[in-house]
Amino acid sequence: MPESYRSNGHDYTVPQYTDPADAPKAFKDLVDSIPNLTNLSGMPPVGAAAPGEVLAVNAAGTTAEWVDPTTVPGLIGPQGPQGLDGPEGLQGPQGADGAPGPAGPQGPAGPQGPQGTSVTVKTAVATVGDLPAATPALNGEVHFVTGTGDLYICDGTAWVDMGHVAGPQGPKGADGSAGPAGRDGTSVTARVMTLASYNALPVGQKTPDTIFLLVR
Repeated sequence: MPESYRSNGHDYTVPQYTDPADAPKAFKDLVDSIPNLTNLSGMPPVGAAAPGEVLAVNAAGTTAEWVDPTTVPGLIGPQGPQGLDGPEGLQGPQGADGAPGPAGPQGPAGPQGPQGTSVTVKTAVATVGDLPAATPALNGEVHFVTGTGDLYICDGTAWVDMGHVAGPQGPKGADGSAGPAGRDGTSVTARVMTLASYNALPVGQKTPDTIFLLVR
C-alpha cells in the first residue's frame, strides 16, 4: 500500500515504485488506497508528477494534485524527550521591604556601666544671658539657669545645655501666722416684699443699709 498522511485537509500519498515501468500499477494502488475517490473530478496524470512528488487529495475526495512533499507540513510527531535544564537566569531586582515583624522577647539585663563623673553646680543664674563668658578657665563648670530649669556646662568655648533638671517635690511648709483682724463690717437689714409693696414705700425707708428682696 502507498504511504499516505494528512495535512491541512489533504491526504498526501506517495506511490511506491522504483522502476518507471511500474508507475501505472503503483498509481492504481494509489487510487485504490484513497477513500471517496468516486467524487474525484480530474485525476492528474501520472506523467505530470515530478520525481518525489506526492498526490494531494482533499478530504472530500473531489480534487487531487501533485505536490512537493518538502513544502507540506507533516503530522505532529510524538513528544520528544525533556530537554536539559537551562542556565541560571540573571538576578532579579530587590523586592519591596516586608512588613515589620512582631516584637521580640525582652533581652537579658546588660552589665553595669562604669561609674559616671559627678558634677557640682557652681552657681545659679536667672537667665542664659546671665552666664559668665565661656573661657578655658571655666571648662567643666556647671551653672543652673533658674528661668528655664536647665543645667549648662562650659566646654571651654561655649555653654552646653545639659537638659532640664527638676528635683522631687519638697515637703509641705509650716502654716503661716494669723493675719490681723479685719475691720468691723456694716450691718444691714433685709426685707422681703413684692414689687408693688416696694414701690409703695416712702422714700425715707429705702436706705442703703436695707436690702430689699423682691418676690413675685
